[in-house]
Amino acid sequence: MKQYLKQKEVSLEKRERVGNKAADAVQKLENQDLKRKVLEWKKKALEQEALYHTAVQQHQTHQQHLIAQHESEMEALTAAHVEKVNHLSSMLLSFQQQPERESMSHQVHELTEGKHRETATRVIHHRQKATDLIVNMNELMLAIETKIQGYMDDNDDMETSEEEECYDSRTMGTITPPPDTCPPPRLKSKPTMEHLSKVIPSFLKSTGKSEQWKMTGRPSMKSASTVVAA
Repeated sequence: MKQYLKQKEVSLEKRERVGNKAADAVQKLENQDLKRKVLEWKKKALEQEALYHTAVQQHQTHQQHLIAQHESEMEALTAAHVEKVNHLSSMLLSFQQQPERESMSHQVHELTEGKHRETATRVIHHRQKATDLIVNMNELMLAIETKIQGYMDDNDDMETSEEEECYDSRTMGTITPPPDTCPPPRLKSKPTMEHLSKVIPSFLKSTGKSEQWKMTGRPSMKSASTVVAA
């Protein structure tokens, strides 16, 4: 009986040992499976982390690109707005200065018109004075020519009468002794004519040239009327 019990104990111990070995083998397999799964999960985690970092980097790059694009668009809009504001400001300033320019232009126009009227008045005045002077000179020349012609006619008559008297006294043999010589014939106002030829232009001696002087000596009526009309 004791031996039987002892064998039973030995068999139980063997079974326990076999069971423990089997359990150890199963546990070892489970541990290896868990380690493999852990390695796979770790590998997947590393891959996911790499993908996450790549996605974050791409997102940051895209975000920076969008920020730069937005800043460039804002700068362009700001520049366009500033240019438009400057254009509107210049237009407003031009509109404000336009009445001043018109006023200055009106003042200059009035001043120019006043100067023009003054010049036209002076031209008319000087033209009238020149016309009066020419008329007076024509009248004076006519009077001088008339007087000279009268002097010349008187001299001719006096010389003719003296020659006749001298001839009559010689032919009739009067008691009165004749003078040594007859009075020399007087020059027909030669000194007077020489003096006039020096003073008065030679073209005044003839009537045709005198009329030509009357026409050409006057100022141009056309030019004066043009100045007045302007």
